[in-house]
Amino acid sequence: MLSLFRIGVIVVAVTLLYLARIVMLALGVVTYIYFLPGVIAMKRDYAGTDKVFVLCALTGWTVLGWLAALAFALALPGRAQACALPAH
Repeated sequence: MLSLFRIGVIVVAVTLLYLARIVMLALGVVTYIYFLPGVIAMKRDYAGTDKVFVLCALTGWTVLGWLAALAFALALPGRAQACALPAH
């Protein structure tokens, strides 16, 4: 009987570890999506990347704030693109 109890404890422990792994993976994906506008701004070499990250951190939990940060990251040219624009 003690052997069945030990097997049950092991099964419960393995199940909890598996669920914890899934939760950690989901948290990582959600965090990446939450800060995606900041990552886009950083990849585009935008000078105001820190502002986009702050906007995501403070208002990203609202859909409107996240969309505003995404629009801000996509609309403004990066440093490399701004240098390539012809002067008028």
